[in-house]
Amino acid sequence: MTGAERVLQAFAPSPTETQRDYHVKAYCKASSPGAFPLHVEKLLHDYEARGLPAPMKTYARVLQTLLSTRTRPSLGHAQALDLFAHMRYAVHPKPDIGLYTLMIRSCAHPAMPAEPERALDLLTEATVDQKLAPTSATFSAVIYALSRSGEKRYVREAFRLAKQIVDGNRDARGMSAFRPDRRLVDALLEGAKRVGDLSRTRWLLAIMVRETAKADARVTEGASAFESPESLSVMLDEGIMRHIFHAYASFKVPFTPTLAKIVEEPDANAAGVASSSSATAHEEATDTSSVEVASDMEEDFASSGLPAERDESSFSLLPPRSRSEVTREVDILFARIIEDSKLKYDSTTDANTAEDTRSSLPGPFQHVALTSRLLNAYLSVHYVHSNFEVWCELYRTLFERLDVPRDAKTYVEALERCAISHRSERHLALRLAEEIWGSWQSVEGAWATDGASGSNDPAVSTLNARLVERANAAMIRMLSL
Repeated sequence: MTGAERVLQAFAPSPTETQRDYHVKAYCKASSPGAFPLHVEKLLHDYEARGLPAPMKTYARVLQTLLSTRTRPSLGHAQALDLFAHMRYAVHPKPDIGLYTLMIRSCAHPAMPAEPERALDLLTEATVDQKLAPTSATFSAVIYALSRSGEKRYVREAFRLAKQIVDGNRDARGMSAFRPDRRLVDALLEGAKRVGDLSRTRWLLAIMVRETAKADARVTEGASAFESPESLSVMLDEGIMRHIFHAYASFKVPFTPTLAKIVEEPDANAAGVASSSSATAHEEATDTSSVEVASDMEEDFASSGLPAERDESSFSLLPPRSRSEVTREVDILFARIIEDSKLKYDSTTDANTAEDTRSSLPGPFQHVALTSRLLNAYLSVHYVHSNFEVWCELYRTLFERLDVPRDAKTYVEALERCAISHRSERHLALRLAEEIWGSWQSVEGAWATDGASGSNDPAVSTLNARLVERANAAMIRMLSL
Protein backbone atom coordinates (compact mmCIF):
# COMPACT_ATOMS: atom_id res chain seq x y z
CA MET A 1 0.00 0.00 0.00
CA THR A 2 2.84 2.40 0.71
CA GLY A 3 4.08 1.98 -2.88
CA ALA A 4 0.65 2.83 -4.30
CA GLU A 5 0.47 5.93 -2.09
CA ARG A 6 3.90 7.14 -3.24
CA VAL A 7 2.98 6.70 -6.91
CA LEU A 8 -0.25 8.65 -6.51
CA GLN A 9 1.41 11.49 -4.61
CA ALA A 10 4.25 11.77 -7.14
CA PHE A 11 2.42 11.37 -10.45
CA ALA A 12 -1.31 11.86 -9.80
CA PRO A 13 -2.05 14.50 -7.18
CA SER A 14 -5.56 14.76 -8.64
CA PRO A 15 -6.28 11.15 -9.68
CA THR A 16 -8.75 10.37 -12.41
CA GLU A 17 -11.87 8.31 -11.84
CA THR A 18 -10.11 5.13 -12.97
CA GLN A 19 -7.13 5.84 -10.72
CA ARG A 20 -9.40 6.45 -7.75
CA ASP A 21 -11.09 3.13 -8.42
CA TYR A 22 -7.75 1.31 -8.56
CA HIS A 23 -6.61 3.07 -5.38
CA VAL A 24 -9.63 1.81 -3.41
CA LYS A 25 -9.32 -1.60 -5.04
CA ALA A 26 -5.73 -1.84 -3.81
CA TYR A 27 -6.94 -1.24 -0.25
CA CYS A 28 -9.56 -3.96 -0.63
CA LYS A 29 -7.03 -6.42 -2.04
CA ALA A 30 -4.44 -5.66 0.64
CA SER A 31 -6.38 -7.60 3.28
CA SER A 32 -6.66 -11.38 3.18
CA PRO A 33 -9.88 -12.93 1.79
CA GLY A 34 -12.65 -12.77 4.36
CA ALA A 35 -10.80 -10.32 6.62
CA PHE A 36 -12.37 -7.03 7.65
CA PRO A 37 -11.26 -4.22 5.28
CA LEU A 38 -9.55 -1.53 7.33
CA HIS A 39 -9.32 2.16 6.31
CA VAL A 40 -11.28 1.61 3.07
CA GLU A 41 -14.27 3.70 4.09
CA LYS A 42 -11.97 6.46 5.36
CA LEU A 43 -10.32 6.58 1.93
CA LEU A 44 -13.73 6.92 0.25
CA HIS A 45 -14.70 9.77 2.56
CA ASP A 46 -11.35 11.50 1.95
CA TYR A 47 -12.03 11.49 -1.79
CA GLU A 48 -15.51 12.88 -1.15
CA ALA A 49 -14.09 15.70 1.00
CA ARG A 50 -11.70 16.63 -1.83
CA GLY A 51 -14.58 16.80 -4.30
CA LEU A 52 -13.33 13.70 -6.14
CA PRO A 53 -15.86 10.99 -5.30
CA ALA A 54 -15.11 7.45 -6.41
CA PRO A 55 -17.27 5.92 -9.17
CA MET A 56 -20.28 3.77 -8.38
CA LYS A 57 -18.48 0.51 -9.20
CA THR A 58 -15.94 1.38 -6.48
CA TYR A 59 -18.69 1.65 -3.88
CA ALA A 60 -20.09 -1.65 -5.12
CA ARG A 61 -16.67 -3.26 -4.64
CA VAL A 62 -16.38 -1.94 -1.08
CA LEU A 63 -19.93 -3.06 -0.26
CA GLN A 64 -19.14 -6.53 -1.58
CA THR A 65 -15.98 -6.66 0.55
CA LEU A 66 -17.87 -5.63 3.68
CA LEU A 67 -20.62 -8.18 3.09
CA SER A 68 -18.05 -10.95 2.45
CA THR A 69 -16.05 -10.50 5.63
CA ARG A 70 -15.89 -13.57 7.86
CA THR A 71 -14.05 -12.14 10.84
CA ARG A 72 -16.84 -9.78 11.98
CA PRO A 73 -19.73 -10.53 9.63
CA SER A 74 -22.45 -8.71 11.57
CA LEU A 75 -20.34 -5.54 11.76
CA GLY A 76 -19.54 -5.80 8.06
CA HIS A 77 -23.26 -6.13 7.28
CA ALA A 78 -24.13 -3.09 9.40
CA GLN A 79 -21.40 -0.93 7.85
CA ALA A 80 -22.48 -2.01 4.36
CA LEU A 81 -26.01 -0.75 5.03
CA ASP A 82 -24.66 2.54 6.38
CA LEU A 83 -22.32 3.01 3.41
CA PHE A 84 -25.13 2.30 0.92
CA ALA A 85 -27.35 4.92 2.56
CA HIS A 86 -24.47 7.43 2.70
CA MET A 87 -23.59 6.84 -0.96
CA ARG A 88 -27.16 7.55 -2.05
CA TYR A 89 -27.36 10.68 0.05
CA ALA A 90 -23.96 12.23 -0.74
CA VAL A 91 -22.55 10.80 -3.99
CA HIS A 92 -24.68 8.56 -6.22
CA PRO A 93 -28.42 9.06 -5.57
CA LYS A 94 -29.50 6.58 -8.26
CA PRO A 95 -27.80 3.17 -7.92
CA ASP A 96 -27.70 0.81 -10.87
CA ILE A 97 -29.38 -2.61 -10.94
CA GLY A 98 -26.13 -4.32 -9.93
CA LEU A 99 -25.97 -2.36 -6.68
CA TYR A 100 -29.65 -3.03 -5.99
CA THR A 101 -29.04 -6.74 -6.56
CA LEU A 102 -26.11 -6.69 -4.13
CA MET A 103 -28.19 -5.01 -1.41
CA ILE A 104 -31.12 -7.35 -2.00
CA ARG A 105 -28.71 -10.26 -1.54
CA SER A 106 -27.62 -8.71 1.76
CA CYS A 107 -31.19 -9.23 3.01
CA ALA A 108 -30.30 -12.94 3.26
CA HIS A 109 -26.90 -12.43 4.90
CA PRO A 110 -25.89 -15.60 6.78
CA ALA A 111 -24.89 -13.67 9.91
CA MET A 112 -28.24 -11.92 10.24
CA PRO A 113 -31.92 -12.92 10.22
CA ALA A 114 -33.48 -12.77 6.77
CA GLU A 115 -35.27 -9.56 5.81
CA PRO A 116 -37.84 -10.51 3.16
CA GLU A 117 -39.83 -7.29 3.45
CA ARG A 118 -36.77 -5.12 2.81
CA ALA A 119 -35.86 -7.30 -0.18
CA LEU A 120 -39.32 -6.76 -1.69
CA ASP A 121 -39.11 -3.01 -0.99
CA LEU A 122 -35.74 -2.77 -2.74
CA LEU A 123 -37.09 -4.71 -5.73
CA THR A 124 -40.10 -2.39 -5.98
CA GLU A 125 -37.87 0.67 -5.67
CA ALA A 126 -35.51 -0.54 -8.40
CA THR A 127 -38.12 -1.72 -10.91
CA VAL A 128 -41.04 0.66 -10.27
CA ASP A 129 -39.53 3.87 -8.88
CA GLN A 130 -36.20 3.86 -10.73
CA LYS A 131 -37.51 2.05 -13.84
CA LEU A 132 -34.50 -0.30 -13.92
CA ALA A 133 -34.65 -3.59 -15.82
CA PRO A 134 -34.10 -6.48 -13.37
CA THR A 135 -31.79 -9.36 -14.19
CA SER A 136 -32.09 -13.04 -13.34
CA ALA A 137 -29.61 -12.46 -10.50
CA THR A 138 -31.94 -9.78 -9.08
CA PHE A 139 -34.91 -12.13 -9.01
CA SER A 140 -32.83 -14.97 -7.57
CA ALA A 141 -31.63 -12.68 -4.76
CA VAL A 142 -35.20 -11.68 -3.87
CA ILE A 143 -36.42 -15.26 -3.94
CA TYR A 144 -33.52 -16.40 -1.77
CA ALA A 145 -34.31 -13.71 0.83
CA LEU A 146 -37.96 -14.79 0.85
CA SER A 147 -37.03 -18.46 1.14
CA ARG A 148 -34.44 -18.02 3.84
CA SER A 149 -37.01 -16.41 6.14
CA GLY A 150 -38.47 -19.88 6.73
CA GLU A 151 -42.05 -18.53 6.92
CA LYS A 152 -44.63 -20.28 4.80
CA ARG A 153 -46.20 -17.07 3.51
CA TYR A 154 -42.87 -15.82 2.20
CA VAL A 155 -41.94 -19.22 0.76
CA ARG A 156 -45.27 -19.29 -1.10
CA GLU A 157 -44.53 -15.76 -2.32
CA ALA A 158 -41.13 -16.96 -3.54
CA PHE A 159 -42.69 -19.70 -5.67
CA ARG A 160 -45.37 -17.30 -6.92
CA LEU A 161 -42.72 -14.78 -7.93
CA ALA A 162 -40.65 -17.47 -9.67
CA LYS A 163 -43.70 -18.57 -11.67
CA GLN A 164 -44.48 -14.97 -12.57
CA ILE A 165 -40.91 -14.37 -13.71
CA VAL A 166 -40.81 -17.41 -15.98
CA ASP A 167 -44.37 -17.24 -17.35
CA GLY A 168 -44.75 -13.46 -17.53
CA ASN A 169 -41.76 -12.72 -19.77
CA ARG A 170 -42.35 -14.87 -22.84
CA ASP A 171 -41.87 -13.83 -26.44
CA ALA A 172 -44.07 -14.63 -29.43
CA ARG A 173 -42.59 -18.14 -29.65
CA GLY A 174 -43.34 -18.85 -26.00
CA MET A 175 -39.68 -18.67 -24.88
CA SER A 176 -39.15 -17.07 -21.49
CA ALA A 177 -36.65 -14.24 -21.13
CA PHE A 178 -35.70 -15.58 -17.69
CA ARG A 179 -34.79 -19.22 -17.99
CA PRO A 180 -34.52 -21.00 -14.60
CA ASP A 181 -30.86 -21.35 -13.66
CA ARG A 182 -29.07 -22.94 -10.75
CA ARG A 183 -29.31 -19.85 -8.54
CA LEU A 184 -33.08 -19.73 -8.89
CA VAL A 185 -33.51 -23.45 -8.19
CA ASP A 186 -31.16 -23.22 -5.22
CA ALA A 187 -33.20 -20.35 -3.78
CA LEU A 188 -36.49 -22.21 -4.21
CA LEU A 189 -35.10 -25.36 -2.61
CA GLU A 190 -33.89 -23.28 0.34
CA GLY A 191 -37.48 -22.30 1.04
CA ALA A 192 -38.96 -25.73 0.36
CA LYS A 193 -36.61 -27.46 2.79
CA ARG A 194 -37.19 -24.89 5.53
CA VAL A 195 -40.96 -25.49 5.53
CA GLY A 196 -40.76 -29.22 4.74
CA ASP A 197 -42.56 -28.86 1.39
CA LEU A 198 -41.62 -32.21 -0.13
CA SER A 199 -44.10 -31.96 -3.01
CA ARG A 200 -42.39 -28.93 -4.51
CA THR A 201 -38.97 -30.38 -3.70
CA ARG A 202 -39.69 -33.56 -5.67
CA TRP A 203 -41.14 -31.48 -8.49
CA LEU A 204 -37.99 -29.38 -8.71
CA LEU A 205 -35.86 -32.53 -8.55
CA ALA A 206 -37.72 -34.01 -11.50
CA ILE A 207 -37.21 -30.82 -13.51
CA MET A 208 -33.49 -30.71 -12.69
CA VAL A 209 -32.99 -34.37 -13.61
CA ARG A 210 -34.66 -33.76 -16.95
CA GLU A 211 -32.74 -30.55 -17.70
CA THR A 212 -29.41 -32.06 -16.64
CA ALA A 213 -30.01 -35.06 -18.89
CA LYS A 214 -30.78 -32.72 -21.81
CA ALA A 215 -27.65 -30.65 -21.16
CA ASP A 216 -25.48 -33.79 -21.00
CA ALA A 217 -27.02 -35.01 -24.26
CA ARG A 218 -26.23 -31.70 -25.99
CA VAL A 219 -22.66 -31.81 -24.72
CA THR A 220 -22.28 -35.41 -25.91
CA GLU A 221 -23.69 -34.62 -29.34
CA GLY A 222 -21.68 -31.42 -29.63
CA ALA A 223 -23.29 -28.19 -28.50
CA SER A 224 -23.99 -25.46 -30.99
CA ALA A 225 -21.61 -22.54 -31.00
CA PHE A 226 -24.57 -20.21 -30.59
CA GLU A 227 -25.80 -21.81 -27.35
CA SER A 228 -25.13 -19.81 -24.23
CA PRO A 229 -23.07 -21.34 -21.41
CA GLU A 230 -26.08 -20.94 -19.11
CA SER A 231 -28.14 -23.33 -21.24
CA LEU A 232 -25.46 -26.01 -20.84
CA SER A 233 -24.80 -25.40 -17.15
CA VAL A 234 -25.21 -28.39 -14.84
CA MET A 235 -27.97 -27.78 -12.32
CA LEU A 236 -27.85 -31.07 -10.43
CA ASP A 237 -24.77 -31.13 -8.20
CA GLU A 238 -23.74 -31.85 -4.63
CA GLY A 239 -25.20 -28.63 -3.23
CA ILE A 240 -28.59 -29.22 -4.81
CA MET A 241 -28.76 -32.79 -3.52
CA ARG A 242 -27.96 -31.61 -0.01
CA HIS A 243 -31.01 -29.35 -0.24
CA ILE A 244 -33.05 -32.33 -1.46
CA PHE A 245 -32.00 -34.55 1.45
CA HIS A 246 -32.61 -31.78 3.97
CA ALA A 247 -36.12 -31.34 2.60
CA TYR A 248 -36.77 -35.04 3.18
CA ALA A 249 -35.40 -34.68 6.72
CA SER A 250 -37.68 -31.72 7.53
CA PHE A 251 -40.75 -33.36 5.97
CA LYS A 252 -43.45 -34.35 8.44
CA VAL A 253 -45.37 -37.43 7.39
CA PRO A 254 -49.10 -36.65 7.40
CA PHE A 255 -50.23 -39.89 9.00
CA THR A 256 -48.62 -42.79 10.87
CA PRO A 257 -50.92 -45.84 10.91
CA THR A 258 -49.13 -47.51 13.83
CA LEU A 259 -49.86 -44.52 16.08
CA ALA A 260 -53.59 -44.47 15.35
CA LYS A 261 -55.91 -45.45 18.18
CA ILE A 262 -58.34 -48.27 17.48
CA VAL A 263 -61.77 -47.41 18.86
CA GLU A 264 -64.32 -50.19 18.93
CA GLU A 265 -67.86 -49.06 18.23
CA PRO A 266 -70.80 -51.32 19.12
CA ASP A 267 -72.87 -50.07 16.23
CA ALA A 268 -71.56 -50.92 12.79
CA ASN A 269 -73.28 -47.95 11.17
CA ALA A 270 -71.87 -45.60 13.78
CA ALA A 271 -68.44 -47.08 13.23
CA GLY A 272 -68.76 -46.55 9.51
CA VAL A 273 -69.80 -42.93 9.97
CA ALA A 274 -66.93 -42.34 12.42
CA SER A 275 -64.36 -43.89 10.13
CA SER A 276 -65.57 -41.96 7.10
CA SER A 277 -65.63 -38.68 9.03
CA SER A 278 -62.11 -39.29 10.37
CA ALA A 279 -60.91 -40.11 6.89
CA THR A 280 -62.49 -36.90 5.58
CA ALA A 281 -60.88 -34.89 8.36
CA HIS A 282 -57.52 -36.48 7.58
CA GLU A 283 -57.83 -35.62 3.90
CA GLU A 284 -58.70 -32.01 4.76
CA ALA A 285 -55.73 -31.78 7.12
CA THR A 286 -53.31 -33.08 4.49
CA ASP A 287 -50.91 -30.49 3.16
CA THR A 288 -52.47 -28.79 0.12
CA SER A 289 -49.11 -28.27 -1.53
CA SER A 290 -49.25 -31.77 -2.98
CA VAL A 291 -52.52 -30.87 -4.70
CA GLU A 292 -51.12 -27.63 -6.09
CA VAL A 293 -48.29 -29.29 -7.99
CA ALA A 294 -49.79 -32.74 -8.63
CA SER A 295 -50.47 -32.14 -12.31
CA ASP A 296 -47.02 -30.63 -12.89
CA MET A 297 -45.40 -33.46 -10.93
CA GLU A 298 -46.94 -36.16 -13.09
CA GLU A 299 -45.77 -34.57 -16.33
CA ASP A 300 -42.28 -33.74 -15.06
CA PHE A 301 -41.74 -37.16 -13.47
CA ALA A 302 -42.81 -38.89 -16.65
CA SER A 303 -40.14 -37.06 -18.66
CA SER A 304 -37.41 -36.77 -16.01
CA GLY A 305 -35.84 -40.21 -16.07
CA LEU A 306 -36.50 -40.95 -12.40
CA PRO A 307 -37.77 -44.50 -11.79
CA ALA A 308 -41.55 -44.12 -11.58
CA GLU A 309 -42.80 -47.68 -11.90
CA ARG A 310 -44.42 -49.44 -8.98
CA ASP A 311 -41.82 -51.99 -8.01
CA GLU A 312 -39.28 -52.41 -5.26
CA SER A 313 -37.13 -49.57 -6.63
CA SER A 314 -39.98 -47.29 -7.60
CA PHE A 315 -40.16 -43.53 -7.20
CA SER A 316 -43.86 -42.83 -6.74
CA LEU A 317 -45.54 -39.83 -8.33
CA LEU A 318 -47.21 -39.02 -5.00
CA PRO A 319 -45.28 -37.80 -1.94
CA PRO A 320 -44.44 -40.37 0.74
CA ARG A 321 -47.15 -41.12 3.29
CA SER A 322 -45.03 -42.83 5.93
CA ARG A 323 -41.53 -42.74 7.35
CA SER A 324 -40.60 -45.98 5.62
CA GLU A 325 -41.58 -44.50 2.25
CA VAL A 326 -39.46 -41.41 2.97
CA THR A 327 -36.35 -43.48 3.73
CA ARG A 328 -37.02 -45.75 0.76
CA GLU A 329 -37.08 -42.81 -1.66
CA VAL A 330 -33.93 -41.35 -0.14
CA ASP A 331 -32.16 -44.70 -0.39
CA ILE A 332 -33.17 -44.92 -4.06
CA LEU A 333 -31.76 -41.45 -4.75
CA PHE A 334 -28.54 -42.13 -2.87
CA ALA A 335 -28.04 -45.47 -4.63
CA ARG A 336 -28.57 -43.71 -7.96
CA ILE A 337 -25.92 -41.11 -7.05
CA ILE A 338 -23.41 -43.85 -6.20
CA GLU A 339 -24.26 -45.76 -9.38
CA ASP A 340 -23.84 -42.72 -11.64
CA SER A 341 -20.57 -41.82 -9.93
CA LYS A 342 -19.26 -45.33 -10.53
CA LEU A 343 -20.39 -45.27 -14.17
CA LYS A 344 -18.71 -41.90 -14.66
CA TYR A 345 -15.46 -43.26 -13.25
CA ASP A 346 -15.69 -46.42 -15.35
CA SER A 347 -16.47 -44.48 -18.52
CA THR A 348 -13.40 -42.27 -18.07
CA THR A 349 -10.97 -45.04 -17.12
CA ASP A 350 -12.16 -47.91 -19.28
CA ALA A 351 -14.11 -46.32 -22.12
CA ASN A 352 -12.45 -48.32 -24.90
CA THR A 353 -13.45 -51.71 -23.53
CA ALA A 354 -17.13 -50.90 -23.12
CA GLU A 355 -19.28 -53.09 -25.31
CA ASP A 356 -22.36 -50.90 -25.16
CA THR A 357 -21.43 -47.23 -24.86
CA ARG A 358 -25.02 -46.07 -24.65
CA SER A 359 -25.90 -48.36 -21.73
CA SER A 360 -22.69 -47.52 -19.84
CA LEU A 361 -23.11 -43.74 -20.01
CA PRO A 362 -23.48 -42.14 -16.56
CA GLY A 363 -26.84 -40.71 -15.60
CA PRO A 364 -27.93 -37.22 -14.50
CA PHE A 365 -26.41 -37.67 -11.03
CA GLN A 366 -22.88 -38.02 -12.42
CA HIS A 367 -22.05 -34.44 -11.38
CA VAL A 368 -22.96 -35.06 -7.72
CA ALA A 369 -19.72 -35.46 -5.76
CA LEU A 370 -19.66 -37.80 -2.77
CA THR A 371 -18.56 -35.43 -0.01
CA SER A 372 -18.79 -35.44 3.76
CA ARG A 373 -21.52 -32.81 3.68
CA LEU A 374 -23.60 -34.87 1.23
CA LEU A 375 -23.32 -37.96 3.41
CA ASN A 376 -24.25 -35.90 6.47
CA ALA A 377 -27.37 -34.68 4.67
CA TYR A 378 -28.27 -38.25 3.71
CA LEU A 379 -27.77 -39.41 7.30
CA SER A 380 -29.97 -36.56 8.57
CA VAL A 381 -32.95 -38.14 6.84
CA HIS A 382 -32.38 -41.44 8.65
CA TYR A 383 -31.84 -39.60 11.93
CA VAL A 384 -35.40 -38.31 11.65
CA HIS A 385 -37.28 -41.13 9.94
CA SER A 386 -35.44 -44.39 10.79
CA ASN A 387 -35.13 -46.41 13.98
CA PHE A 388 -31.94 -46.61 16.01
CA GLU A 389 -30.57 -49.81 14.49
CA VAL A 390 -30.77 -48.48 10.92
CA TRP A 391 -29.14 -45.09 11.37
CA CYS A 392 -26.56 -46.44 13.83
CA GLU A 393 -25.40 -49.02 11.29
CA LEU A 394 -25.27 -46.36 8.57
CA TYR A 395 -23.20 -44.04 10.75
CA ARG A 396 -20.69 -46.78 11.49
CA THR A 397 -20.26 -48.12 7.95
CA LEU A 398 -21.27 -45.49 5.39
CA PHE A 399 -18.13 -43.34 5.36
CA GLU A 400 -15.72 -46.28 5.34
CA ARG A 401 -17.67 -48.05 2.60
CA LEU A 402 -17.54 -45.00 0.31
CA ASP A 403 -14.02 -43.95 1.40
CA VAL A 404 -15.23 -40.47 2.44
CA PRO A 405 -13.74 -38.88 5.58
CA ARG A 406 -15.95 -37.66 8.40
CA ASP A 407 -16.03 -33.95 9.15
CA ALA A 408 -16.82 -32.17 12.41
CA LYS A 409 -20.57 -32.01 11.78
CA THR A 410 -20.71 -35.79 11.34
CA TYR A 411 -19.78 -36.30 14.98
CA VAL A 412 -21.87 -33.40 16.29
CA GLU A 413 -25.08 -34.39 14.51
CA ALA A 414 -24.72 -38.03 15.58
CA LEU A 415 -24.24 -36.95 19.20
CA GLU A 416 -27.27 -34.69 19.02
CA ARG A 417 -29.34 -37.54 17.61
CA CYS A 418 -28.24 -39.81 20.45
CA ALA A 419 -29.28 -37.15 22.95
CA ILE A 420 -32.90 -37.18 21.75
CA SER A 421 -33.29 -40.95 21.50
CA HIS A 422 -36.45 -42.63 22.75
CA ARG A 423 -36.48 -43.95 26.29
CA SER A 424 -36.33 -47.55 25.06
CA GLU A 425 -33.18 -46.80 22.99
CA ARG A 426 -31.20 -44.79 25.54
CA HIS A 427 -28.99 -47.63 26.75
CA LEU A 428 -27.94 -48.35 23.15
CA ALA A 429 -27.66 -44.64 22.36
CA LEU A 430 -25.39 -44.09 25.38
CA ARG A 431 -23.06 -46.82 24.18
CA LEU A 432 -22.86 -45.24 20.73
CA ALA A 433 -22.47 -41.74 22.17
CA GLU A 434 -19.49 -42.85 24.26
CA GLU A 435 -17.94 -44.38 21.15
CA ILE A 436 -18.46 -41.14 19.20
CA TRP A 437 -17.22 -39.05 22.13
CA GLY A 438 -13.94 -40.94 22.19
CA SER A 439 -13.26 -40.01 18.56
CA TRP A 440 -14.53 -36.49 19.12
CA GLN A 441 -12.12 -35.79 21.97
CA SER A 442 -9.12 -36.55 19.78
CA VAL A 443 -10.51 -34.23 17.08
CA GLU A 444 -11.18 -31.44 19.56
CA GLY A 445 -7.74 -31.89 21.09
CA ALA A 446 -6.04 -31.58 17.70
CA TRP A 447 -8.10 -28.47 16.94
CA ALA A 448 -7.19 -26.86 20.26
CA THR A 449 -3.50 -27.60 19.68
CA ASP A 450 -2.95 -26.86 16.00
CA GLY A 451 -6.04 -24.86 15.02
CA ALA A 452 -8.39 -25.49 12.12
CA SER A 453 -6.02 -24.17 9.45
CA GLY A 454 -3.05 -26.28 10.47
CA SER A 455 -4.53 -29.73 9.91
CA ASN A 456 -5.28 -31.88 6.89
CA ASP A 457 -7.96 -33.85 8.75
CA PRO A 458 -11.41 -32.66 7.52
CA ALA A 459 -12.85 -33.19 11.00
CA VAL A 460 -10.31 -30.75 12.46
CA SER A 461 -10.29 -28.24 9.59
CA THR A 462 -14.10 -27.86 9.69
CA LEU A 463 -14.29 -27.48 13.47
CA ASN A 464 -15.21 -24.21 15.16
CA ALA A 465 -16.22 -23.00 18.60
CA ARG A 466 -19.93 -23.31 17.90
CA LEU A 467 -19.60 -27.00 16.98
CA VAL A 468 -17.55 -27.63 20.14
CA GLU A 469 -20.37 -26.09 22.17
CA ARG A 470 -23.01 -28.22 20.42
CA ALA A 471 -21.04 -31.43 20.93
CA ASN A 472 -20.49 -30.84 24.63
CA ALA A 473 -24.11 -29.83 25.18
CA ALA A 474 -25.32 -33.01 23.43
CA MET A 475 -23.04 -35.23 25.52
CA ILE A 476 -24.10 -33.54 28.76
CA ARG A 477 -27.74 -34.14 27.85
CA MET A 478 -27.00 -37.75 26.96
CA LEU A 479 -25.31 -38.41 30.31
CA SER A 480 -28.01 -36.64 32.28
CA LEU A 481 -30.70 -38.80 30.66
